[in-house]
Amino acid sequence: MLGVLLSLAFIPDNHERLARPLDIVGGVLTSTALILLIYALERLGAPDQAVHSAVLLVIALVLGFAAYVWLRQASHPILDLRPLRLTSFCVSTMDAGALQRVAISATPFLLPLMLQETWALNPLQAGLVLLAYFCGNLGMKSVATPLLRRFGFKSVLVGNGLVVAGSVAACGLLAARTPLAVTVAVVVLAGAARSLQMTALNTLGFAEAPGEQRAAAALLSTIGQQVAMALGVAAGAQLLHLANQHGQAKLSAADFRFAFLAVAVIGLLGVVLTLRLHPDAGWEVSGQAQRRPVRS
Repeated sequence: MLGVLLSLAFIPDNHERLARPLDIVGGVLTSTALILLIYALERLGAPDQAVHSAVLLVIALVLGFAAYVWLRQASHPILDLRPLRLTSFCVSTMDAGALQRVAISATPFLLPLMLQETWALNPLQAGLVLLAYFCGNLGMKSVATPLLRRFGFKSVLVGNGLVVAGSVAACGLLAARTPLAVTVAVVVLAGAARSLQMTALNTLGFAEAPGEQRAAAALLSTIGQQVAMALGVAAGAQLLHLANQHGQAKLSAADFRFAFLAVAVIGLLGVVLTLRLHPDAGWEVSGQAQRRPVRS
């Protein structure tokens, strides 16, 4: 309720008030593709569902391509694809941001499993360690805006992206014999880096979108985030399955180490794609407007 009131008070009303016909074809194609895609990604981690999920995934991709073609030529598409022309939006949502969200989403999936499977912690103890992860996440929120104002989006996304990848890899190197203080420090760092990266990515997605495209940018961003989160869990499960080739029912520390390192590499690929951002991307939102020249 408080969030609704604050939104009404502070967010400008850029709602398009022109009556538009409902795009039934685009709605059916898009919704069906997304339902099948997310379901297939979530079931892909189950070994006995691999073939079934792969078939559904192919169908979802075909329908998604058909939806894309339709939305490009429809006079009143249910999804406005114009934000995809903005480099900042594509980087933050569609490619670099998607890869980094995969790495970020896989971590809280892998971490409690590792704590219970290889450290022999009970669910409560594993949850307390994960609590430190999200405490770092929460604590970073108050620092994110000053960092973006001081360094800008590109510097933060590249520099902190390296920290995200490094902290994810470090989680895989933790062991039951690791001192508690070191474990907590690594987990808090991973959570803090996650928070800063998500804040920067989510904000940059709207930084350069014109007012009439913000609603479309919000919808496309939400879809991209949900798909990336599902893909992160699926990737974590598949990486564990790939690493567990020794025929044992119980996962080993080496299996989790491989999964965490592979997820860290995915995050690094996202950092590489972030390099194509313009140095002053999103400076109007980051608060650097007084220090940045206007681009010609």
